Amino acid sequence: MLNNEQGEKMSRAIEQADRLFCDFFKKVKGAFERTLFTGVTPVVLDGVVTGNNVAWNIAGYDKCYQMLGFSTEDIRGILTYYKSKGKISAGTDIESVIHDMELWCGNYCLSMDALESQRRVFNCDMAIDYLCHYIENGEVSKQMLTSKYEEDFCNVKRLLRQDGADGYRKDVLRTIRERGEIDVLIKNVFSPQDITNPDMFASFLLYYGLLTIEGTKGCRLTLGIPNDCVRKMYNETFAE
Repeated sequence: MLNNEQGEKMSRAIEQADRLFCDFFKKVKGAFERTLFTGVTPVVLDGVVTGNNVAWNIAGYDKCYQMLGFSTEDIRGILTYYKSKGKISAGTDIESVIHDMELWCGNYCLSMDALESQRRVFNCDMAIDYLCHYIENGEVSKQMLTSKYEEDFCNVKRLLRQDGADGYRKDVLRTIRERGEIDVLIKNVFSPQDITNPDMFASFLLYYGLLTIEGTKGCRLTLGIPNDCVRKMYNETFAE
C-alpha cells in the first residue's frame, strides 16, 4: 500500500497506463486478423492478453528464443564480416573478442527451454555499443554501461525509495550482491499495479535484464547476475 504523496502519484500513473494498454490492444484486435508484437515487457504483455481473446507468449519457446538477443553465431558473423572488409585488424582473434563480450554483455537466459539447451544470448543494446566502438576505434570502450541500462537502474532506485530505510526490495538486492544469485518464484505476466508490489521485484529485475536464469530449485528459479556490466551497476547502487 502506497501511503505517501509520491506513492499516490505513482499509483495514479500506473492505473492510467493500465487503461491505456488495454484500450490500445482492444482497438488493434479489431483491425487485424493476426498480430505479432515484439519487444513486449511482462507489463505490456498483460495489456496484450487483456485486449485479445487468444494470445501466446512465444518468447519462451526454444525455436523462438534467440529472437530475444544476439546469439554467439550472430556476433561471430558480424566480427568475421567486418574483419573481411578490413574494418577490424587482420590479426584480431575473433574468439577472444567474443569471450570478452560474453563477460560484459552476454550470458542471458530468459526461458526454461533455453536453460535446458544451454543456449545463451547477448544483450542487443550493449553488444551493438561494444561492437560499434571496437570497429571504429580498434579497442574496447572504457565506458561499458550504456545509458539505457543506467536508466533501468534509475527505475530500480525509484522502487527502492518506496522501501524506506529497509525493506524487502533492499533485502533482495543485498542477497544478489552477496551471493551472486537468489532463489525466487517468477511471474511471467504482471499488471502495471504489480510494479510496486515488492513480491514482484525479482520478476521485474529478470525482465529488465538485470538478472538471468541460472537453474531451478524445486518450483523456484535460481536467478543470477548475468555479466560484469550488470554486476558493476549492483555494486554502484550499494555504494550510494
